[in-house]
Amino acid sequence: MWGACSYAVGAAIDRGHGRMVMTGGAVLGSLGFALWSQASAAWMLYAAWAMLGAAMAMTLYDPAFVVLTKRYPQRYRQGITALTLVGGFASTLSFPAVAWAMPALGWRGACVGAAWGGRCGNPPCRGAGQRCDPA
Repeated sequence: MWGACSYAVGAAIDRGHGRMVMTGGAVLGSLGFALWSQASAAWMLYAAWAMLGAAMAMTLYDPAFVVLTKRYPQRYRQGITALTLVGGFASTLSFPAVAWAMPALGWRGACVGAAWGGRCGNPPCRGAGQRCDPA
């Protein structure tokens, strides 16, 4: 699903909708985890995975690097470096968090935690189309 969505994601970013693509991807990822936590039939699992795949195409490094490069053409290297560093720290923290959540909450509870973490962990300024940088 990630690959199938990548072209449309790239086209939307090229048209200047990078902020909405990334915000939509964060919301879609949270909804995908929430659906996965409640899956009781194969079709629900497939739908959740399709949502998560589309969310990955909208939020991971590839679209983020393009958005940074378009938004800050003179300083994109610093942005990409900072994003990569923060992404590395996020991975370092998320693996132990999942290792704790699975036995403590069960896999369904861990999915609910991922859904809430993804929704609450995103900067509030991304959602309403507000500018996050000083203008």
